[in-house]
Amino acid sequence: MERSTVHLLHKRGKSQREIASELGRSRSAVARALSEPVDRQSSGRRRKSSVDAFREQIAEWLKQGLSGVRMMELAREDPDHPYGGCGSVWRAAVRRERLSGLHEQAVADVPIRFEGLPGEYLQVDWGEIRHFPFTQQQPVTRYFLACRLKYSRWTWVMFTSEMRQETLFRGLVACFNALGFVPWVLVFDLYRGGSYAEKAATVSSRTSRTSA
Repeated sequence: MERSTVHLLHKRGKSQREIASELGRSRSAVARALSEPVDRQSSGRRRKSSVDAFREQIAEWLKQGLSGVRMMELAREDPDHPYGGCGSVWRAAVRRERLSGLHEQAVADVPIRFEGLPGEYLQVDWGEIRHFPFTQQQPVTRYFLACRLKYSRWTWVMFTSEMRQETLFRGLVACFNALGFVPWVLVFDLYRGGSYAEKAATVSSRTSRTSA
């Protein structure tokens, strides 16, 4: 059973009993799925190592720029609990801590992405290409309506000659047909047709409730 489906149905206001009936599962299974994160990862078992006591110290030594050899020398000279393991285990531990630190730094440097459950958010944007090239006529400005699912990065694009409310609605209907379903929420950036976004979101909400 997909936990994301359970979470999405629950977010849409359905009770645990209704979700269990719709998915053909027990109510206890639905309750258990709701108590777990959507992207739960299995925790693998790892045997304790004599290096574990030095993990925080290794991270500090890495910040100081010490080499793995020097770290092991200091660990073996520790007066309270000297390291007595082999060098390969120590080097592997230092490598893990170094990669972990690099990963944390990379995550901190990347902007936080706005994500939702699968099929929940559809981002809608207008765009334009100036001097759009044609083979048998002069280049002109062409607009396009781009829709992207926030979770899967699925993208749909439709070129138009203008940005009107009717064009937006027709484009959204074509996008929904290509998707095969209506996303729960439409996400719009600020643009000249901001009022269109409010009306389109209303249309999407009504359509979603009708199709649910």
